[in-house]
Amino acid sequence: MHAWRSRYDHTAIWHTFDLFLEIGGLVTLVVGRIVDGKTYIFADTALTSPIQQKVHPYTDGCLKCYIVNDRLALAFADASAAFEHSCETLLSMHSAAEIVQYAVKAQAEGWQVEVLIADTGSNEIWTVKDGIAAKSSAGFLGDPEAFNSFQKYLNDPDSIPHKPPAGTVQFGFCRIPEPVSQLDIYAQMLGSFKAVIEDGAHPTVGGAAISLCTHNGIFQYLNYAAVFSPFYETMFNGQPIPFGTAANGGYAVELCTDEDGKEPAFYFLQGGFGLLFPREGSGFRRALVVQAENPAYFALESRKTLMRQLKSAYGTPDHFGVAGESLYKLDKYEDALWCYELGNGYEALRERPQVRDRYIGGFAATLYHFGDRERALAMLNTCIAEQPFESKVCTKVLSQIR
Repeated sequence: MHAWRSRYDHTAIWHTFDLFLEIGGLVTLVVGRIVDGKTYIFADTALTSPIQQKVHPYTDGCLKCYIVNDRLALAFADASAAFEHSCETLLSMHSAAEIVQYAVKAQAEGWQVEVLIADTGSNEIWTVKDGIAAKSSAGFLGDPEAFNSFQKYLNDPDSIPHKPPAGTVQFGFCRIPEPVSQLDIYAQMLGSFKAVIEDGAHPTVGGAAISLCTHNGIFQYLNYAAVFSPFYETMFNGQPIPFGTAANGGYAVELCTDEDGKEPAFYFLQGGFGLLFPREGSGFRRALVVQAENPAYFALESRKTLMRQLKSAYGTPDHFGVAGESLYKLDKYEDALWCYELGNGYEALRERPQVRDRYIGGFAATLYHFGDRERALAMLNTCIAEQPFESKVCTKVLSQIR
């Protein structure tokens, strides 16, 4: 992981959630670059309505960069409906040359979609625009002015416009694709791309930043996280920086993935919701809003919708314990058990024995109602033996299920 930026007076990474776009023309920014044999692709998620309705850059957006297979990736710009119509065909292809040939022919026949293609076996990226294919170590799709700003920010980070509100702090972390080189520019590219999204001079670009890169030789979506919060002078004396609340302007957001890096999703901690990009029949992925009052519920909802396990970096055993307890009370024992298992409170809460007692008591009760009495008894007896004076809940549950 890499701390990609940390300032006490930096502006928020994201547009505010009430931002809407109502603009025409070519709307998006996709950039790709190959450096030292590694491929980096970044794309936004904002779309515009074909009938000029207001659309939200997050919740009404879509995924614009796709993993075709482990060694082949594709991104698009412009007409999302036209891309969606061709998506199944494109995602079934096996080589960059095949996609390039299809795009050149389709554009000549009026297909209003720009595409960027990369494969791990080449040190060049293909772009196809206006029926013309070009390849280079770098390329872009979408708004040329937005791309110029990206280049400027990348080459001169001090040129990124800052309008810092007083008394605020922002910090973030990102996963660096491996193998990591001494001069790896991934974090700088990610920060520059985010700056374009933030920049009000480019309303054609918006929503969330998706990063799709080669990681150990195969394409994966890479997770990152950011926190924006009020900052007080007392924090210089060692007071922890709070995550903030929606009421006071704080927020935390992250791009999270499954273990294999094949499923990107966003979670907004204070907002209590997430964005998934489930694969439709054609393979196209549009944003789906899921309500999730804490990271445990988000992990549960993503598992049910995507059939893959996503987990928020903001999730704690406390979140999973709260969710497990609430779901248990609703007789949703399978969901409750899943939360308790994933939260790992048995080990993670050893330094907080009273909280651990409540967690293990709820965990064991759920196991019992799910039909696993022997495991429940073993868990309770072990916890009571390890912390006999703090295990009041476990002792009560044990007396009830013996």
